[in-house]
Amino acid sequence: MSTPIPDPATTDWIPMGPPLSINPDLTYKGNWASATTYYEGDIVIYANMAYLCVKQSTSAPAIWPAAQMLPLLTSAQMTALVPNDGQVIRLQVDATNGIEWLLAYRAGSASPYKWEFIGGPDIWSYVDASEGSATTGAWMNLTTNGPQVLAPRAGDYLAMYGSRFSHSASGGSGYLASAVGDTTGSVPAAFAGVPTAAGVLTYGLRAIHLGVAAGAAIKARYYNNTVGTGTWLQRWQTVQPIRVS
Repeated sequence: MSTPIPDPATTDWIPMGPPLSINPDLTYKGNWASATTYYEGDIVIYANMAYLCVKQSTSAPAIWPAAQMLPLLTSAQMTALVPNDGQVIRLQVDATNGIEWLLAYRAGSASPYKWEFIGGPDIWSYVDASEGSATTGAWMNLTTNGPQVLAPRAGDYLAMYGSRFSHSASGGSGYLASAVGDTTGSVPAAFAGVPTAAGVLTYGLRAIHLGVAAGAAIKARYYNNTVGTGTWLQRWQTVQPIRVS
């Protein structure tokens, strides 16, 4: 993705880049000051960017879009980007809930997912309903699927999950795990056993999922380990990227 270069014929200033070094043949004026006349060849610092004056002016430089050090990109814009090693961007993950991920590009990574996560909130999913099953010996979904999160981009992800659990049988037990789609739960899985029938306890764990496809569901799955009905309630899951495409 590229940003059009300003046309010197229609602007007073053109951006030169971060204020690291200045050509000595030009006139460096330091920070831009109001009520000051600048002439062609003058260079000022404005909003942490060096600008070159291309015609006489007293106005402040207009902020150039490319001067944003941390552009906010949609997933489609990120895909179209030709990244540089060390480049940092903000990925808009969920505009409605204000979730943005800060990602840094590491060209030397051996992984196919070279955008590494360096900050931002998790994606959160929650199911309050108390739902159970008497099925034993197999990983399953409950009536309300999940909680689940759809991977915004292909990559490696960290999931954290938990639930409250009860069982109709004294000493009844069940597993809770995170999975990608309707697959076997992660290993290790969180295990809970209630000492008395209808006793309730809370448990949880975390899992790493490698090579998750874009749009795949990272979700909680369930395993009833004892004859009787295992019941899960107040189920939650958070998902954070490790690195993405």
